[in-house]
Amino acid sequence: MMLSMAFTIQIFLFTDCQAIDEEITSGNVLTRAATVTETPLEIIRQAYLFAMPVVYMDVTRASYSIPDNYFYTADKLPDYNYKNVVAVNIDTNYSIAFLKLEDGPVMFEIPDIGDRYYTYPIMDAWTNNFVIPGTRLTGNGPQKYFITGPDWTGEIPAGYTLITSPTNLAWLDGRVQVNSPADLEETVLPLQNQFTLVSVNPPSTAGRPSDKYVPADFGGKSVVQVIKEMPLEDYFNYFNELLELNAPFAEDSVILQKMATVGIGAGKIFAIADFDVDTQQAL
Repeated sequence: MMLSMAFTIQIFLFTDCQAIDEEITSGNVLTRAATVTETPLEIIRQAYLFAMPVVYMDVTRASYSIPDNYFYTADKLPDYNYKNVVAVNIDTNYSIAFLKLEDGPVMFEIPDIGDRYYTYPIMDAWTNNFVIPGTRLTGNGPQKYFITGPDWTGEIPAGYTLITSPTNLAWLDGRVQVNSPADLEETVLPLQNQFTLVSVNPPSTAGRPSDKYVPADFGGKSVVQVIKEMPLEDYFNYFNELLELNAPFAEDSVILQKMATVGIGAGKIFAIADFDVDTQQAL
């Protein structure tokens, strides 16, 4: 009896695993996952987390109140009062820029750094570092980069290396080694002023989604506080507008399909009134 039961279980497991293997081979796993029944509330909870990197990135950009494609270089090292970015370095000086690549490419030039450590990573709108110019990966000599958005086509200027950003919003988060306050003033700041960003095209007069959803004055609040206080409809409609210029990745197709059923996605409108009373109250 026990032998028969064990044999039956083995046959069942083998058959079930074989079926799963066949689904993986045929590419049906994503389709099967997308058809799992979930309530709108469950999908919205997932969507809130999925949207956070893009929303956080753009609210962070808005918190600096600096022009697009322009380096803002700190003139002192951060201390415990600095809240815009988590776990900041205190032995490097920051020089940051937010790129608006839907307006056209940006030319980025790095001077000769000598023997000083530096890193100027560029993040896409989803906070992925997609290229990291710096001592460790590209060396300390002069460098020229031609940074474009995902849909740009055209000719690259002679002497420049092409960098294609996966999204039109990108964050250039530069840092240069600092050995002392005097070193910052005498050496690092003059060196960072030699890093240049030049827009190929004139800036567009079109606004950004944040103009509608993010306060112009944060009133001393952190980026996290501003996002927490954002009404849910604003949060998702802000995200929907950001998606129009900052497409997600193909690997995210399952969550994108689910979000589309609740009014979340590029070109969509999220409205709490579209859901039943119980869901509205939970939201």
